[in-house]
Amino acid sequence: MILKSANYSSSSQNENSVAAAVTGSTHRVYRLVLLNGAASAQTVSVKDKASGSTLGTFSLPSTIGGGIVLSASSSEDPLFVTVTSGALIVNQSAATLVTGYVQYTTV
Repeated sequence: MILKSANYSSSSQNENSVAAAVTGSTHRVYRLVLLNGAASAQTVSVKDKASGSTLGTFSLPSTIGGGIVLSASSSEDPLFVTVTSGALIVNQSAATLVTGYVQYTTV
């Protein structure tokens, strides 16, 4: 299995698209790395489409460079799967810098 990679960098307190929707397909996330770029509280949510269902919510440490690293244990067991024809979205609770990347497949 070959994973696609998408960089993430945003200072927006909004829904930020990481992988655009593909008609008739889902995104399966196998690795997620998100780092806080500010020494303040930040919560991020992963969603399966704009204004969609929340797949996971994570509090980032209140230190610059503090973050999360999630990795699937196998290719048969992704961390998250979007709805069919849904985009992969990261929503931030505060308008401070968050960076990282996502590795996924589109099926």
